[in-house]
Amino acid sequence: MTAQGFRDTGRFRIPVAKPAVLTPANLKELMRCMEPDARVALPVRPQGAGSSSTDCNKAPHGTVIRTTALDRIVRIDAYNHTVTAEAGVRLGQLTAALAEQGLELIGSPEQYERTLGGAIAAPCFGPTAGRHAGCLASHATSLKIVTTSGKLLKITPDQKHLLHAMRSSYGLLGIIFEATLNVRPISVSY
Repeated sequence: MTAQGFRDTGRFRIPVAKPAVLTPANLKELMRCMEPDARVALPVRPQGAGSSSTDCNKAPHGTVIRTTALDRIVRIDAYNHTVTAEAGVRLGQLTAALAEQGLELIGSPEQYERTLGGAIAAPCFGPTAGRHAGCLASHATSLKIVTTSGKLLKITPDQKHLLHAMRSSYGLLGIIFEATLNVRPISVSY
C-alpha cells in the first residue's frame, strides 16, 4: 500500500515532487536546480522566451526551468568577431548591443523576442537563413551547459561532435548557460 504523496520505489518511499517553474538568476542556482538532490518533479523542461509553437514546456507535470533571468552579455570581441552571452539574453537585445560595435549576428535572428539559448537548442530559421548564413545555431563556437547531474560542462570548438549535438538538442542533453558565437561586421546586402 502506498501513502498519498509518496512514490514507492520498492526499497524506499520517496516524496513525490510537485510541478514547479524555476527561474535561476545565475550559474550556481541553475546547477542547484539540476542536481539529483534537488528533488524536482520530472521531466525537467528548459524554457527560454516560451515562443515554442508547441506546448512542450507547458505541461501540467514536471519542472520548467526558465532561463530568462540569465540575461547578461558577457563579452563582445569586435577584433575577433565573437560574442559571449548567457542563454536568457533576448536576440533583440543582443542585436542592439552588437550594432553599437558595428557587428551583427550571422544567421536568422529575425525573432527578436527569442532567447539565445532557445535559438541554439531549438533552431532559429528565417528569411536570411541561406547559403551565406545558415541558421544561428551553426555559428555557436563554444557552449557552457549544465548537465542533468547538475555539473557544468564546457564544450569547446575541438569537441565538434558534442557541439553539433547540442545544436537542435531541445534541452535533452542539458541546459545551455552560456554561448559564444561568431558574428560579422554589419553588412548592407544579403
